[in-house]
Amino acid sequence: MKQENNPGVNNVTYGADLGEEALVQAFEESADPGVKIYSLVFMGKMKDLKFMPLFVRAFHDSDKQVRLQATIALAALGEPAVPELLILLWDDDWKVRYRAAEALGLIRSRYAILPLVKALDDQKDHVRYMAAKSLGETGDRSATEPLISRLNDENEYVRRITVVSLLKLGGSAGVEAIRTAYEHESSEQVRNAMKDALAEGNKS
Repeated sequence: MKQENNPGVNNVTYGADLGEEALVQAFEESADPGVKIYSLVFMGKMKDLKFMPLFVRAFHDSDKQVRLQATIALAALGEPAVPELLILLWDDDWKVRYRAAEALGLIRSRYAILPLVKALDDQKDHVRYMAAKSLGETGDRSATEPLISRLNDENEYVRRITVVSLLKLGGSAGVEAIRTAYEHESSEQVRNAMKDALAEGNKS
């Protein structure tokens, strides 16, 4: 008598494939952001490059938390995701550009330095903010001079995160630029961030 296959034992790979297909189907067919988010969480944990196109599409989702989870999932793929993220960094939608800049900072790829520097001039302040933050995450001091130019950004949140990033990168040039910018800074929050940075700079 032909023995019936047990999908939980003999066909482990087949069962895994079914699970992956169910996750993809749940993401693509559900209108519930919660379902999409959990699908992205599980697919992201697999760190499988075959899911990359889906993660990229999720960057254009209308739900903010779905886009955030797609950012985490795509960043978890590491360097192989950088080319796709560099394309997303120039998307027409600023929300997509913002998340792309964030993911590049999480990956900390040296190939992202120059594109993130260019993003410091983005017309949208949210994107400039995230580009400045991500450059600080890279730890690459070649970003110091471009970041210094953002100490004069029209948006105080951009100026404040620039101070944080310059402090992360270290070096005397960033500290001196913060010291100079402090003299004409109008925002109390930014001035406080500058005070903290200068205090840290004096310790090193």
